[in-house]
Amino acid sequence: MAASTQQLVLSALLFLYCEVLRQEVPWMDDITRAKKPKHVPVVLT
Repeated sequence: MAASTQQLVLSALLFLYCEVLRQEVPWMDDITRAKKPKHVPVVLT
């Protein structure tokens, strides 16, 4: 799964629990967020 997809799902879950259900989510603090991989450009010499 791509990092951007993971970020989207995490944001959706946060919105659902905090805004819709009005519940605190202390277990979300333990989740590490995915980072986009560094793209190294290909340079032809």
